[in-house]
Amino acid sequence: MRRPRSTYFLIGAFFAALLALWGLERAGVLTEAERLRRRDRVLPDLVDLDPADVRRVEIAREDGRLVFDRRGPRRWLLADPPGVDAAPEEVERLVATLRGLRRSPEAGEVDGPASSYGLAPPAATVRLWKDPSGSPIATLELGRAAQQEQFVRPGPGGAVTVVAARALAAVERPAVEWRETAPVPARAFPVASVTFRRDGLEATAERGRRGTWRLTSPVKFPAEGYRIERLFEALGALRVDPKAKGFVADRALDLAAYGLAPPVATIELKPAAPEAEPLVLMVGSSPPDRPDDVYIRVGGRDDVMAVDGRFRRELPEFLKDLRSRRVADLDATAVDRIEIDGPGGPFKLARDREGWSLAAPIPSRADRAQVDALLKAVEDLQTSDFFEPGTIGEPEVDHPPRRLRIWQSAGDGGTSEADSTPTFSLAVGRHDALRKVVFARAEGDTAILAIPDLFLAALPTTSYAFRDTALPAVRPTDVARLTIVRPGRTTVLDPADPAGAPNRWKMVLPVAADADLGAVTTAVARLSELRASAFVADAGGDLARFGLTNPLMEVRWESTSPKGAGPTSRSLLIGAATPDDPSKHYGTLTGFPTVFTIDAEALAPFGAEFHEARVLAFRPEAVRRLVLRSETRTLAYRRRPQSGSGPAAWIPEPGTPTQGVDLSRFDSLVRALSELRAIRFIQYEGPFPPGAGLRSPRLTITAEVEGRKDPVRLRVGSKFLGDWVCAATGDAAEGPAFLLQGPAWEGLILGVEGGLPPIPDDPFAPPDAP
Repeated sequence: MRRPRSTYFLIGAFFAALLALWGLERAGVLTEAERLRRRDRVLPDLVDLDPADVRRVEIAREDGRLVFDRRGPRRWLLADPPGVDAAPEEVERLVATLRGLRRSPEAGEVDGPASSYGLAPPAATVRLWKDPSGSPIATLELGRAAQQEQFVRPGPGGAVTVVAARALAAVERPAVEWRETAPVPARAFPVASVTFRRDGLEATAERGRRGTWRLTSPVKFPAEGYRIERLFEALGALRVDPKAKGFVADRALDLAAYGLAPPVATIELKPAAPEAEPLVLMVGSSPPDRPDDVYIRVGGRDDVMAVDGRFRRELPEFLKDLRSRRVADLDATAVDRIEIDGPGGPFKLARDREGWSLAAPIPSRADRAQVDALLKAVEDLQTSDFFEPGTIGEPEVDHPPRRLRIWQSAGDGGTSEADSTPTFSLAVGRHDALRKVVFARAEGDTAILAIPDLFLAALPTTSYAFRDTALPAVRPTDVARLTIVRPGRTTVLDPADPAGAPNRWKMVLPVAADADLGAVTTAVARLSELRASAFVADAGGDLARFGLTNPLMEVRWESTSPKGAGPTSRSLLIGAATPDDPSKHYGTLTGFPTVFTIDAEALAPFGAEFHEARVLAFRPEAVRRLVLRSETRTLAYRRRPQSGSGPAAWIPEPGTPTQGVDLSRFDSLVRALSELRAIRFIQYEGPFPPGAGLRSPRLTITAEVEGRKDPVRLRVGSKFLGDWVCAATGDAAEGPAFLLQGPAWEGLILGVEGGLPPIPDDPFAPPDAP
């Protein structure tokens, strides 16, 4: 398809117009919008000026010249006196005023000779430069002021116009009011480091990555950041009052007259900004007539100022004033290596992907909780005092019994492994039990510290410290036999079907019986997560002192090897309770090299009842007759056949009272009996002990069950320790005897004696059951 010639002509015209506009712009031809913006401006060439491009400002007056040279963002210097800071906000406000200066709308431009407007010569002239070596980019001459207006013109050849006089009032200020009144201006902050110098003190503190302060000279030690920051606040608030003759002397030759040769104190601030120059503030003596003020001088300048002297209260007099009570400045999350020389050591710990590993004294996994506790103790460690060397008798820090070294990762994400210098090193010396302190000294420092002796608890005392407290585990599915030996009873449990369904168990000893699945499962699961509280001694030493030669309990298990190499056996021995904490016991484990402590709560599953706890089992709906016999009464009830669903109808047999008896609740009683579970067995076999009261029971419940030849019978005997009652099933004078919850059965016995009370839904539930 052919395009018409007119299309090509329009495209060519469009690009020609764009080129023409670009050419006009390069030639300086203004658009209509730009002419409107400049129409009422006194200095229209400054409309598009970036104030940051102005490098010099000059104010020429009859009494002299003020020249301001830019020395960086928000910093201007006066040419006279040389090197003196000008108030940056005042200079930049003047530049902004000139850039936006507008003609008075009522007067506009005026005609007539310049002399009639005070412009020949002008009262003042303001000039701006982008390049001080070239010509000014703008000039404004100021003439006579009339009421609230002032005559001005943009240079000698410009038209005279009228502007608001107050806009240019700053030009008339005396030179002293253009000076920076803050000896420590805002550009000095934030501070990266500060150095203090005075008689007997020269110290430097640096701000760390986390904003904390640390002394780096003459010693390396955490600094009291609060005091340093408080001094910065006081310095930043200093102001020189020109009206009170705060600018005392320019080009001062005799600095000794002001106590500045040498100064009483010197403060050197190094700003955090990379390009910023350090600021040195020298502090002298007080003016004779103003004892609350003080002479100061800024380094590199020869002018003297007087300011309020209260900031001197924040100046340190001694190195001790700058020290923090905190001994270490650590970030626990950044620590990647720890070394400790001391009893049982040396210890070498390193952080890895899985937590912490122990390289010495014996390579193993490290217990993360113990390492975290150590780091927390170091982070929180504070000294109660600082002592000069020689003032404490034998602190034992030159050859300490313990030494702690900690490395932190580098700030760039690397680690300190290749760096031989630790981040923190502490020599832990003599323990003064009377003062309850331990004398210590930090690496790079000379002061003797007095730290609380509680810190010793975080340091290792045996070679077993920091080892992972997880004990060797076994998979529950690999356990082939579980034996629990306690005084007077040995329980042996085997899988009910070793080659068949998992998690089915039987009791082999002391009797052959079904095992309680929940109790066995909990005990076997605990074998897979055994954990010591602490390691205390070598397992090859004297075990009698831990009660392990005659243990309170022994747990043995046989396990199958994953590779089919045959069963292996292991034993856990539990001894005496620890003297300082009865809730912990000493223990040993076959093939494990140490004696350890273990929480009694962790051993609870091995003290459970492993015999099948269900002692009665029948279908509740199959019960046809129920007899409750106490020592004085017999109550008999029969279930009346009833069609359909719903609760059974129970009727008393002749001679059984009905008053006060809710027969509709008998179903709850029968249902509870049908699934009755023992709390614990007193015995599994043999004649009943006389004290059990089972030969002449206080209560006998007999249930005749359809389909069974013999009735189901439960006997309730004597109370046992107040909270339980002894019970047995059947009629024999021997066999299993067990415990049931006492309160519910005592209530039932009283009810049979005096007439049955209302029966709850769960008659034999523990008292605290909902």
